[in-house]
Amino acid sequence: MRNQRKTFKPGDLIHVPANVTLLKFRGPPGDPERDLQMSEMNERSAFRKGPPIAVKVNEKPKHALVVAYDQTTRRYEIAVEGSTWSVHQEDCYTLET
Repeated sequence: MRNQRKTFKPGDLIHVPANVTLLKFRGPPGDPERDLQMSEMNERSAFRKGPPIAVKVNEKPKHALVVAYDQTTRRYEIAVEGSTWSVHQEDCYTLET
């Protein structure tokens, strides 16, 4: 069965293929520390301003846990390799069954 894209919710396990760019921001949407940082900068917490603090390319396909979804940027926050990264919704697929 071929992997398919769909809408995911927090707690879902997903497949992230190889050669996908992962971004790390100050924190995921809904993170109180991130919301505080954004409000101190007089920014709306729904929007990410500025560059990511880290960028990496997924060398091998991985399974990840969805932590949050930012509808404004259309990016999922995922837990992978013990850290939280941001990935575009177009790069997320269901796990094969």
